[in-house]
Amino acid sequence: MEVWVNGSVDKALLILKRKCVREGLFRSLTQHVAALSPGEKRRRKHAQHMTRMARSRMRQQSAEARRS
Repeated sequence: MEVWVNGSVDKALLILKRKCVREGLFRSLTQHVAALSPGEKRRRKHAQHMTRMARSRMRQQSAEARRS
């Protein structure tokens, strides 16, 4: 990941942090720190599935609204 410094290093660090958060880097790092129980894995997998389904429903609804 690249960040260009145009003056302030502090501002470049802030931009880098935002990019890492947006791409989910910190979340994936915290998942690998400790082992998850099978139940926790199942709950996380289900939550991800529900998020994907909600996102696809929203895309479908906006596409239908554009067609109407």
